[in-house]
Amino acid sequence: MRKSVSIALILLIWIAFALRIHGITEQSLWRDEVDAIFFALRPLAETAAMFKQAAQNGPLYFLSLRPWFRIVGSSEFALRFPSALAGTLSIPLIFQVARLLVDSPYRSKRSGLLQENEERDQHVGPSKFGQDSLGRDIISRDIANRLAPLAATLFLAINPYQLWYGQEGKMYALIVTLALLSSWFWLQGINRGKSKYWVAYLVTTSISIYSHLLMVLIIPLHFLWFFIAWPQSRQQWKGYALALSGLTLPYLPMIWWQWEMLVSTEKRTLFTFVPLQSMLKKLLFSQSRGPEHVSLERLEDPIWLAPIFFLGLAGLLLGISEIWAATKSGGVKQAIELSESVKAEAGTGSKETSAAKNSMIGSSLNAAPHSLNHLNQWHRFGLIVSWLFFPICFIYLLSIRQPVFVDRYIIWIAPAAMMILALGLKAVWRNAAKLSTPLTASLIIYLFVFWGYVGWQQKTTTSKYDLRSAILYVTERRQLDELLILQIPHTEYSYRYYSSDRGTHPFDGSTERLGNWKDGLYTNRNNELPEEQVVAEVNTQMKEIIGDAQTVWVIYSETPMWDQKRFMERWLEENSDTVESEDFYHAHVRKYKF
Repeated sequence: MRKSVSIALILLIWIAFALRIHGITEQSLWRDEVDAIFFALRPLAETAAMFKQAAQNGPLYFLSLRPWFRIVGSSEFALRFPSALAGTLSIPLIFQVARLLVDSPYRSKRSGLLQENEERDQHVGPSKFGQDSLGRDIISRDIANRLAPLAATLFLAINPYQLWYGQEGKMYALIVTLALLSSWFWLQGINRGKSKYWVAYLVTTSISIYSHLLMVLIIPLHFLWFFIAWPQSRQQWKGYALALSGLTLPYLPMIWWQWEMLVSTEKRTLFTFVPLQSMLKKLLFSQSRGPEHVSLERLEDPIWLAPIFFLGLAGLLLGISEIWAATKSGGVKQAIELSESVKAEAGTGSKETSAAKNSMIGSSLNAAPHSLNHLNQWHRFGLIVSWLFFPICFIYLLSIRQPVFVDRYIIWIAPAAMMILALGLKAVWRNAAKLSTPLTASLIIYLFVFWGYVGWQQKTTTSKYDLRSAILYVTERRQLDELLILQIPHTEYSYRYYSSDRGTHPFDGSTERLGNWKDGLYTNRNNELPEEQVVAEVNTQMKEIIGDAQTVWVIYSETPMWDQKRFMERWLEENSDTVESEDFYHAHVRKYKF
């Protein structure tokens, strides 16, 4: 059994890696990904200063990319490969965490399996018992126990939301891996109490909070875990307290500006408030079918998500019955060995011997080599459920004061969601009687096929702003003295990048490659003014921008962020001739003649 599990795990790791590598450069980089390259390669002092600047997200992630880019260049593949690698590393990690939380043999009760078998032994005889029911029941339970960690691992490996961010040049795949690693060290610290685990927990969690700002929530999550795991956690309070004390040092640069933002009566973030119900709905759908902006064509109807919702509901309602406490090692393996011994002695007809062996089997079934000692099913289920819901509730409460919710910011709740699905699958396996095998297999196949289809759609359907095509189109046709207007102005960094050779210094010489260029107009501040007044102001400003230019190129992308009512575009269409036009996905090129 152990060898089969190892083979299955290795296979899942390779599947996860292949899914994340295949088609990794099909989509253009969007502005956040280009920013990652820019932040990594700009002067080192500027990026290092992000550690002490307010609301600067992920400085450690950008610094980690710097030496990598200096070695392999800054191509799209070079940017996204670390995310694919991080996403792959999350696969063995979730297996290890799931083994601690959900992989344990069932505690047999006298009123349950053993009593039933002893009564059968008295009426039918030990031969019947030994040859048929007990060994089969033990093996069935062992399969069910191994099913949950492997199912959680499979689900994370093929989940389309994880695949999407496993192919994006940002830190989101990394923070899933860091959340798993930090949680594994915490669980090992509580379980074994060795200082090496608490030191590793301190280091991993410190790296996490400087990889993404909202990863700081993992600290109060684990603090909540400490009370959920009581009283076992009490035995390790000194090690955990020292680790928490150590975390205050890396957190100090953040606490001042975070407190100032929290107590401010003015809105300090660029996000809008999202009600809790909308947050839950958005997270439910993103974790179940991937990013909402990716079209699924004929499978947009939520009914296609029903099997996933069914497993999730089964996991939440029945998952606790699928987790049992364990206190010693060797449970199922020893029980199976004892059952074989019972079989060998069955022919002797010694009921006393069988009863003694049965008692030993019952003791063996109380053990789990990889689980958390003395944590009952309530403890472990509480750890999983709090991992899933606590970050959501915390962000909602923060957002009441200062909106901060974006679904990808808490992508690291995904391992808990996958474990809930795995517990639901385990509940189906154990409670569907004769239908357990076909129903469980059908659900696994459905998720594999459905999520596989969504992943294929993500790879084959253009769903990121195609700035790459738009910029290359312009660079191949434009003379550098011809005026270029970028709307929105932030497209400047994408232009600098995509006009380069994407080597180790892509931004060197980019000013010369940009040539004669100007920012597009920002008109959204004038939304409350009469339109006639705004049009007059736009007319004055556009004449200043155009000057005596005869040819003007414009790249439009994400225009509503800057010019929601298209005042600049309307002015250009009314005052010039459009001589060239090309449309790409959410990126549009126009050439105007005056």
